[in-house]
Amino acid sequence: MFEKDLAGNLYKVWNRMSSGTYFPPPVRAVSIPKKSGGERVLGVPTVSDRIAQMVVKQMIEPDLDILLSSRLLRLQAGKIGSGCSWRHASAMLEA
Repeated sequence: MFEKDLAGNLYKVWNRMSSGTYFPPPVRAVSIPKKSGGERVLGVPTVSDRIAQMVVKQMIEPDLDILLSSRLLRLQAGKIGSGCSWRHASAMLEA
């Protein structure tokens, strides 16, 4: 259904996100059977909400990666001085 008016639906998501009026709609509850018996409820977001999530992820992830990696470097530098080996610190950065 989203694809039937793709341009219009994408415009609505963009317009609401850019104006600060985007609020995700309620998720759809789907029951998933467990191996051990019983069920668990899984919340499934709407297509427009998944698009909004991916846009935000793609926009903030590069900056967040830089921020977190620089903080990790400072954290590891502090640990190296307190007995942590350089090999251990560099292995953590590669992970």
